Amino acid sequence: MLEGRLLTCVREDPALEKQYNLVRTVHGIGAQTAMFIVVLTQGFTLFENPRKFACYCGLAPFGNESGTTLKGKPKVSHLAKKRIKTLLTMCALNTIKKDNEFKRYYDRKIKEGKHHSSVLNVIRNKLISRAFAAVLKDRPYQKEFNAVA
Repeated sequence: MLEGRLLTCVREDPALEKQYNLVRTVHGIGAQTAMFIVVLTQGFTLFENPRKFACYCGLAPFGNESGTTLKGKPKVSHLAKKRIKTLLTMCALNTIKKDNEFKRYYDRKIKEGKHHSSVLNVIRNKLISRAFAAVLKDRPYQKEFNAVA
């Protein structure tokens, strides 16, 4: 119900609808996740870069240290927007099901001994970065980049 009303609000504003459609061009991001990203970033005006939004979503790992001693490995904060984090997790899990660059990345990192959760976290961050890139460059995300020399 609420999500339907949010989507209606996004579609009523031409600028938000354009951003919504640009975010949808990123492989792995669906309609609901794109809508939440556009709404939570307030049309990409609330956050300067994807790293700050990742921190807001609870995806940025922070080191656990006190003084000169390191106690534990970096972990993500439990203070997060759980709904967007869940949506991005589902997107990341869907991207590693089929043979694509995310699946190859995931398999390579697992073979290197990385933990499943940390690799998924990197994929979630990549999805956020690509969504921001598509909107900030004002063009659909392109998987292949052809540099003109």
